[in-house]
Amino acid sequence: MTLLGRRESVVGYAGDFRQPRRLADALPGLPGRHGDLYFIDRPSGESATMRPAARVTDPGSGRTLEVRTTEDCLQFYTGVALDGSWHGKSGVAYGPHQGPCLECEGYPDDANVPALGDILLPPGRPRRHAACYAFSVG
Repeated sequence: MTLLGRRESVVGYAGDFRQPRRLADALPGLPGRHGDLYFIDRPSGESATMRPAARVTDPGSGRTLEVRTTEDCLQFYTGVALDGSWHGKSGVAYGPHQGPCLECEGYPDDANVPALGDILLPPGRPRRHAACYAFSVG
């Protein structure tokens, strides 16, 4: 992931997931097949309210994950570095791209680009954010 220090449109980008598409189809165009950082759209002046950040669906099983957050960004990681040394349910080894992650966060380079968010935590000022990961079938 390369932090650009600015918001960038996803229109025409391989990582444009605004419409449903297979992750495998997008992987070759993602930086290092790793994933990317996405800004979560919010109406101007709105902050600290839960907003939709992502929706992932497995058409085969009908499982769906919906993510909502008060954070400004969503870090998507594809699991490219998984090498089979981690084992999951029933001892199944996790190989590349078998463990995608969605992490709600503030802009990681806020110290250098404060206009893109506020993640610095000065003494005496709490920072509270929330993320909700909801799973369903059907």
